[in-house]
Amino acid sequence: MALPSFRKLVTSDTVVSRLQDTLATIFSWIGRREILDGILLKGVSIATSPTAVDHGLGRAAEGFIPVRSNASATIYQVSATDRTLNLQASSAVIVDLWVF
Repeated sequence: MALPSFRKLVTSDTVVSRLQDTLATIFSWIGRREILDGILLKGVSIATSPTAVDHGLGRAAEGFIPVRSNASATIYQVSATDRTLNLQASSAVIVDLWVF
């Protein structure tokens, strides 16, 4: 989900106007960070063979971060499409993934 855009208020106060300009610059920079435009997938089962994970971003994923796991495993990307990540693990695991 994209971050909402920052909307400046029309004002004659120069201090408020400069503050809004600075905030607009900061929010614009934050909004361009791909890692923030993601989705949390909970309870994803990943096997030791390639497992297709539909991420639901509506675009190709930039990457993923495992945020919770029920076992110790290395998870890596085998391939990807615009709709799915094909992931494989060193041992069967259930994870929560932040996909961005």
